[in-house]
Amino acid sequence: LRQVEAIGFEDGWLTEGILSSSFHLEPVTYLAYVAALTQKLRLGVAVIILNTRNPVQLAKALATVDHLSNGRMILGVGLGGGTRNYAAFGINADKRVSRFEEAINVMKALWTQETVNHPGPLWKLDNARMKPKCLQKPHLPIYFGGHAEPAMRRAVRMGDGWMAAGSTSTAQSLVDLRRIRELI
Repeated sequence: LRQVEAIGFEDGWLTEGILSSSFHLEPVTYLAYVAALTQKLRLGVAVIILNTRNPVQLAKALATVDHLSNGRMILGVGLGGGTRNYAAFGINADKRVSRFEEAINVMKALWTQETVNHPGPLWKLDNARMKPKCLQKPHLPIYFGGHAEPAMRRAVRMGDGWMAAGSTSTAQSLVDLRRIRELI
């Protein structure tokens, strides 16, 4: 990573695979380590499957890495390819989009508001306070993954950016880029 940074790369991205047969370190923990090894490299996860995470704990962990990296953290989020692993996380597949959107709203509130009152339906915060806030203002950048039109619309409405998935071809990514620009 030091060599990558030295030759001029600007970003370093990890993937998430909590339940995967491939070798994946937990990305937020790993990026805390990478932050200590680098000075300029922006650090991101492409993408955290947000519905398998608790947004309160994740908001705290990401704000921590943002501090440890001196404001170099980028969050990539997505719904993932399906709901097959949801039961392992104690969640059901019902209302997966509303769960995803509420998690984004909870994290943004914790990063930007001194006191958070969030009535749910899934997460209820009553006069909750979280410090430190992200170094980046108003919060760290949130990039959305996804190629379906509803996912792209969410990226435009709720995110700071959109990313093409690594599993699609360059040609398809260019088509998707034109599609998302039409939605802006």
